Amino acid sequence: QKIKRHMLSRGVVMECGGRNGAVLRLLPPLTITSEICATFLTAFRDSVKSTEKEEGGSLFGLARKSA
Repeated sequence: QKIKRHMLSRGVVMECGGRNGAVLRLLPPLTITSEICATFLTAFRDSVKSTEKEEGGSLFGLARKSA
């Protein structure tokens, strides 16, 4: 739910579903441009990072490699 809220604050609409809300459902337009895809990916990356900071660790249980 936190990622969903972060995404909405960045102008991206998505829904949560599945067991315990573990599935993120995207609601893209029928015609999607590469710019919209890039906007989504940036917003998703930033939302995951923000949520990880709030939660104090990796959401996916994976160690992060330094870039």
